[in-house]
Amino acid sequence: MELAWEAMKEEAQSFHEGTPLEKREYLTRLLNNYTFTQKQQEEIISDPKKWAVFLQIDSEIYNGKRTEIENPTAYIAKSLGFNMKTKKK
Repeated sequence: MELAWEAMKEEAQSFHEGTPLEKREYLTRLLNNYTFTQKQQEEIISDPKKWAVFLQIDSEIYNGKRTEIENPTAYIAKSLGFNMKTKKK
């Protein structure tokens, strides 16, 4: 588990040092592993809070820290609040 933690820290450091274009390309590449809608993908890419949550959960899944998840896309979507109904004005 220590190796997984180190890998996660290295991924985060590398991401934060990237240019905006590099970050967008990296996020797009990771998002292709899931079945988010185009709108959801754009929301994740354009909102630093959402991409921070996405990156953390994706890294934890990839590095074996979250193994109990049956549907990673649904789990991340719920974590990002995509399952919440929006109020009409």
